[in-house]
Amino acid sequence: MVEGKFGNALYFDGTNFLEVPSSKTIEITDQITLEAWVKPEVLSMGEDNMTVLTKDCSYYMVLRENSHLATYFYGLNPPGYHLSKSTLKEGKWSHIAITADGSKVKVYINGKLDSEISSSGKISVSECGAPQSIGIGAEVRIPERGQPNHRYFKGCIDEIRVSDTARSEEEIKESFMHGLQVGVEPSDKLPLTWGRLKR
Repeated sequence: MVEGKFGNALYFDGTNFLEVPSSKTIEITDQITLEAWVKPEVLSMGEDNMTVLTKDCSYYMVLRENSHLATYFYGLNPPGYHLSKSTLKEGKWSHIAITADGSKVKVYINGKLDSEISSSGKISVSECGAPQSIGIGAEVRIPERGQPNHRYFKGCIDEIRVSDTARSEEEIKESFMHGLQVGVEPSDKLPLTWGRLKR
């Protein structure tokens, strides 16, 4: 662990990642919010995506096209990656958040709404068969999908939260200004409670 935006953060060196095993709490099909603080050392690892958080065949929060925050929700229409208008910076902390509420997907950077698109449908949790794990710092895939762990992140990730509600712009701004305010010590942050670091 390293110094984070709030307390300690996880450091990813481009070869390690954290896996959160599948459970009912992350099988989210309706409203969702994905958020985190990120401080990338680079903006590309030579692949199309650099993973912040993905649940393969379900929901994705990644850096794409070298500096844009991007998301992909399986089951939602229109399909495909949706990119932020703004870009992230190497060596700088940025708060990123993505929400889906059944009618719109919204992308936030540093507490401000960056972009939104109309969207409909339910998020898939079984496009690849059995529900998949969440990968933080790398995409974790089942063998049938090819390379098991790839699209690595290099840099720091802090304050990750996956919510089964679409948080409002005011709530996103509150997270940006004050952190998650979950009332736990940094060593008990959610990723450290849910999963284990791997290589």
